[in-house]
Amino acid sequence: MDKLFEIAEYYNNNLIKRVFDISVEKKKKSMKISLCFSPMNFKHLLGLHKLTDIPFLSQKSESLYQSILNKQLLFDDVVKSKYYYQIENRIGNIQNIKTLLFAKELFFKSLRGEFSTFIKADYLLAQKFEDGYLYLFLVQESKYAAPVSFFFDESDKYFKHNAIHWNILSVEEIEYDKTKGSQKWVFYNTRMKVGKYAN
Repeated sequence: MDKLFEIAEYYNNNLIKRVFDISVEKKKKSMKISLCFSPMNFKHLLGLHKLTDIPFLSQKSESLYQSILNKQLLFDDVVKSKYYYQIENRIGNIQNIKTLLFAKELFFKSLRGEFSTFIKADYLLAQKFEDGYLYLFLVQESKYAAPVSFFFDESDKYFKHNAIHWNILSVEEIEYDKTKGSQKWVFYNTRMKVGKYAN
């Protein structure tokens, strides 16, 4: 099976049409972030926009996502780019998104007014993974938060900072069927003990 198609199929079957409700608290303040994935996010999460020497990738995000599912764009086409090295990390880890969301030790922090990176985002989720960290950056778009970047990095520089980190209380996965107007509870993970970032 083509690797790029396999990733798109995973994204379609495990992340789209689902809402991940993440409840967090800091001191006496609490909030809930409702995270949604869509075809529009796929191109950026994989970093395909960075491969500027492949004209086919210049199409709109949703169209590109559908082209991959239709096998009009294959993994062999992508690796030909001289910029592929910039996204190899993302390609190799994209199927670990749910591993991050339901990890036993998951870190969360708000980036609003607390910490700035080259990535424009409101929130950051991080998980210790192998010899580094998985990072998922989110931006708040009205009711729902959307993913803007996901990658692995050996450094903890995006998370180890003097900003105050929030405790994660629970993560709930809900599957929606818009045609039937129904929702189905899929998975609920309550953290009896959630660690703050350990220096």
